[in-house]
Amino acid sequence: MKTVKTNRKAQQGTEVFIYIIGIVIVAMILYFGYGAVKGFGEKGEQISLINLKTEMENSIRSSMDFGKITFVNPSLPGNLKELCFVGDDVIDNADAGGLIDSTYPGKTYHLIKDSVKSQVQKNMFLVGTGGEITSFYVGKIQIEAGFICFQRTGSKLTVRLEGFGDKTKVSQD
Repeated sequence: MKTVKTNRKAQQGTEVFIYIIGIVIVAMILYFGYGAVKGFGEKGEQISLINLKTEMENSIRSSMDFGKITFVNPSLPGNLKELCFVGDDVIDNADAGGLIDSTYPGKTYHLIKDSVKSQVQKNMFLVGTGGEITSFYVGKIQIEAGFICFQRTGSKLTVRLEGFGDKTKVSQD
């Protein structure tokens, strides 16, 4: 019987090389896997915002019939704390930034005021927990005071919509 002698140093070098390759592969899987999961979360937030915009657009459009009153309970994504609306008549008035300050004294809505002053055609503003604001145009709306915000209480939020034929009045219930 013949015995095969192996070189221990060569064998140890091969094992170290295999361990290093294994660590590199595991690190790459963790790195790219985390990036993919993080990307899914960001895409989910974007989809939630688009769903909210579409829900409000459809509700406002279907509530335009004169005298029709509808209550909408939009589902806000978890990172949003307020849902604000600016009436179309305010958007057309570049000097209306002071109206926003007087409606909610003590609160600062700088980006909303800048949007109104610039006459950007956006009338729904989603205020995030970190102060970030996303804006959309959701249809012809009227606000009695020109500007209104709905505070999130838990997961509940109720918006009252009343049709005026050519536009929808947005108010609290």
